[in-house]
Amino acid sequence: MLTVAKWFKKLPLLLIFNVLLTVFMLAPILVIILVSFSPTKAYVIPTNNWSLQWFLEIPKYSRFVYGFFVSLGLAFAASAIATILGFMTSYALTRYDFKGKRLFDALFFSPLTMPAVIVGFALLVYVSKLGLYDTFFSFLLAHVLLCVPYVIKTINTSLEGVSKDLELAARSLGASQFTTFTQITAPLVKTGIIGGFIYAFLVSFGEVTIALFLSGTKMSTLPLLMFNYMQDANTPMIAAISTLLIIFAILLMIVINKLANLRDIMS
Repeated sequence: MLTVAKWFKKLPLLLIFNVLLTVFMLAPILVIILVSFSPTKAYVIPTNNWSLQWFLEIPKYSRFVYGFFVSLGLAFAASAIATILGFMTSYALTRYDFKGKRLFDALFFSPLTMPAVIVGFALLVYVSKLGLYDTFFSFLLAHVLLCVPYVIKTINTSLEGVSKDLELAARSLGASQFTTFTQITAPLVKTGIIGGFIYAFLVSFGEVTIALFLSGTKMSTLPLLMFNYMQDANTPMIAAISTLLIIFAILLMIVINKLANLRDIMS
């Protein structure tokens, strides 16, 4: 029988590294899930007395339910707008050469290079001047600004894998630029579009730093409510909400992928 040491020697070093890295990345998520079943108010991993009490407590806090639907609507709206804007921007950056292209490219990705605190403060000043502080539209503006770079980056990768010759061939056969764009280019980068939408949705849904600057007494998202709750009560109910959000994110990606595959079959 092989000893543990001999067994490890037979494994490729890269495989061992990947396993350790996976465990390192998933461990915090696993801990949160386990803590959500804690029978006490302490953040402890239950050994035998597993409890659902913190899941049952969530509906009693109407603010959390309100925050979830606000975050859901905000994330869908922001990711949809960001996907449309990001697709058009990505198409222009990958298909055309124009003066100042590198400058525009840098500007579009600037929200990712600057600290979120600076972005949040800049947006606070901007929306206050517009009279939109503590409103849904201020959050929508901020989330679109934050999500567009992720969408551009995702779709850029897909567009770079599509040969321009396909578009030129369609144009040479009489297809208009709009028809070529909608019937040739868009379907070929569908995976990138869906990926960009999901990426934007998850970024928007979980955003909290900028929300701290834009929120007053009226507008609050679920992550912001969770953050504020942790300053006061800080019970495993936050872990229970986090567990539900993890399940929600997984189900969302499955549903979107299924819908995309169904559309392919029907077409």
